[in-house]
Amino acid sequence: MLLRHLARPMLASWFVYDGVQTALKPAEHVRAARSGIEIVEKGAGVEAPLSDAQVTALVRVHGVATAVAGLCLAVSKAPRTAALTL
Repeated sequence: MLLRHLARPMLASWFVYDGVQTALKPAEHVRAARSGIEIVEKGAGVEAPLSDAQVTALVRVHGVATAVAGLCLAVSKAPRTAALTL
């Protein structure tokens, strides 16, 4: 029981940090996301690709979701749902 109270916040701290950094400085992650999005667009046959502003918004939303799920895991608020989200 004690291990769980220590392990969850320690594990979650990395997700919270990465999520906040992604939301504040998305440029680093946009390049990686762009290559993944291009593969999906080719496979799906999408005619109108996403703009850079849309990709940046998606990366920021993903960062915020990661930070929120990490916080939920750290404070043991719905830990299974938070872990599934992460």
